[in-house]
Amino acid sequence: MEQQIELFLEYMQDQRHAGKNTLESYSRDLRKFRQYMEENGKSDARDMIATNLTGYVLYMERSGLSSATISRSIASIRAFFLFLLRRGIIHMDPSEQLHPPKVEKKVSSQIGSSDIKRLLRTPDLHTSKGIRDLAMLELLYSGGVRVSELIELRPEDVHLELDYICCHTEERERVLSFDRKTHEVLAQYLQEIRPTLSQESGYLFLNSRGRRLSRQGVWKMIRQYASKLDIDEVITSQKIRNAGRKE
Repeated sequence: MEQQIELFLEYMQDQRHAGKNTLESYSRDLRKFRQYMEENGKSDARDMIATNLTGYVLYMERSGLSSATISRSIASIRAFFLFLLRRGIIHMDPSEQLHPPKVEKKVSSQIGSSDIKRLLRTPDLHTSKGIRDLAMLELLYSGGVRVSELIELRPEDVHLELDYICCHTEERERVLSFDRKTHEVLAQYLQEIRPTLSQESGYLFLNSRGRRLSRQGVWKMIRQYASKLDIDEVITSQKIRNAGRKE
């Protein structure tokens, strides 16, 4: 399977222009997966079935790995098998039914998801700014992205084919999935809006001057939309994330 992994990593680097951290993450996850499979008599991805992959997920859970680590590994495995399927190396995708573990999280905010959904309907989708803003709000809401991660995102961190993003900060790396609505607005932003903003900046979300958004810029955007709603409680990025966890 090592050769198959190498083909995938070359594709991600040369065709998808994945960053160094993303490539290292894929390599680490897939080689741990390969080691487990070889120890269990499976040395070729073409011979693997869904039960083999489920066994690996159960093994990670029994090993005490965090939900975030398991979710990232599943995302790497799914991306790997999707690549093999599209290349015709395999004819059925055994990872299709793999899903990241659900994580129960404490909710500190009492603001209702209905209020946040009203907020999500506020951006004007007839404007470039409105599409950009909704893409960010959806990632905060359905993806659970932190503002510190949001402003560091790059286009290559978005994997629309599997509905997940790779978030990078100095402290950590996380893989987060998102829903279909977020997929749609992100796809529109990436295809129609982002190319018009800047060809020089490598960041995903930019301001009107083509520069990376700051934390203050994101918070200002949220406050501007929140001010249009008749909601007593102050809406913050943390409360948007918390409301999304209640869904």
